[in-house]
Amino acid sequence: MAIQQWTILKLVGPPGDDAAARVGRWWRARHNSDLSCFTPQDWPTRVRRAAANYFSRLIEHRFEMPVAYFSEHTDLWSAGGVIQWHLVDTTSHVLHDAGELWCYRLPDRGKLVRRNSPRARRAQFPESEWLAGRLVEAARAYETLWPNAVLLVNRRAITTSPTDDQLKAAAARLPTWLTR
Repeated sequence: MAIQQWTILKLVGPPGDDAAARVGRWWRARHNSDLSCFTPQDWPTRVRRAAANYFSRLIEHRFEMPVAYFSEHTDLWSAGGVIQWHLVDTTSHVLHDAGELWCYRLPDRGKLVRRNSPRARRAQFPESEWLAGRLVEAARAYETLWPNAVLLVNRRAITTSPTDDQLKAAAARLPTWLTR
């Protein structure tokens, strides 16, 4: 388990097609064909840098079109492979210098929303509810205006998850970074 930062963007119009093409090219550049294990070294350095730079530009311009949806949240508990359950039938992704970027094309005849809506309301863990809820929001954002779109989901692992006792101890004191 890891503390993770989840970033979800919805791109519409030609930039959505461009994003899907980019991630598809990056996926095909992978050196390793083993789908059971992924490491950043599976991709050439130039691909990892290109993906990280592209993602950075998207974040920098997240308040502008063609970004029709943007969400970012921290998850203290989920396992790394959780996204594969949420994104139905997608393999197109790349491990890059700022995380792991997944691409999901819309429309998908409602598959993503149907899969994630129940979990967004009553998952076993709140973190699963949050991720499922944000994915449903992203899929539905402006769907009548732009039915053809792309969801980009970036997962960045920060560090290992703390225990409940460590969380309680950290929350029980005023951190020094707040006293400055």
